[in-house]
Amino acid sequence: MGANGMKTQSAPILTLVCLLATGCASVPQMPAEFDLGRAAITDSTQTPALVLDGPDGKVSGAGTGAAKGGSIGFVIGGLSCIGTGPFAPLCLGLLVPASTAIGAASGAVVGAVRAESADDVQAKRSLLQTELSTSAARMQLAAALQQQSLEVLPAALPLAGNNATAAANEWTLQVAVTEVATVGSGTGVPYALLASARLAVLQRGQAAPVFVNHYQARSAAALTTPQWAASDGEALRAALQNLSTRIAAKMLTDLAPPRRLVAR
Repeated sequence: MGANGMKTQSAPILTLVCLLATGCASVPQMPAEFDLGRAAITDSTQTPALVLDGPDGKVSGAGTGAAKGGSIGFVIGGLSCIGTGPFAPLCLGLLVPASTAIGAASGAVVGAVRAESADDVQAKRSLLQTELSTSAARMQLAAALQQQSLEVLPAALPLAGNNATAAANEWTLQVAVTEVATVGSGTGVPYALLASARLAVLQRGQAAPVFVNHYQARSAAALTTPQWAASDGEALRAALQNLSTRIAAKMLTDLAPPRRLVAR
């Protein structure tokens, strides 16, 4: 069988592996008529979801390790079958479950080693929930996007307090930090913060968003809970502000590509 025939048979398998392992998400497209200069920003009133890497979290300990290890094993097993041509379906049926099980087993060992006590996780949860529940934390992303809009506009975008106020503009930018997760666990082990956010662009007169995209940023610092909480949570607030600033920069890239710096 020639190389072209091999590629033809393996393409559906690669597509299947990609879809199941990563989702192969398409890139959102901003409407051609979008005008950032006629937009207003609204922030979310919802407190971000909190995902802790620990036994009391949404995903935790050995379960987290098994999930990660299993997914890696699945991808490796699936990719290994691509070169088997017509025997690929049989390979997928035999090799992928085995490699997935191996990955899950090794991941469970790593996860079990990293697991921390329930008290440690509760202290982490309490610290983050207290900070994320404040109105200042909820408005950080909208304020950061408003400030960065000065890089491409002569005046900052208005920050609308509610949807009724925003309706006076042609476009509404709904921004929200949807989730904050901790990365790393174990008693006394430093952990980083991972923030996830959503941007939805609405056009006046349209009920559904015309553009939606999701963004993530991870903190450069990894600290223990006492270190994050020191000096009344100064390090935690600084990290969350930095995450909002970086996510806002990513959003602005979608809203105004390429950036045109305004002369001051």
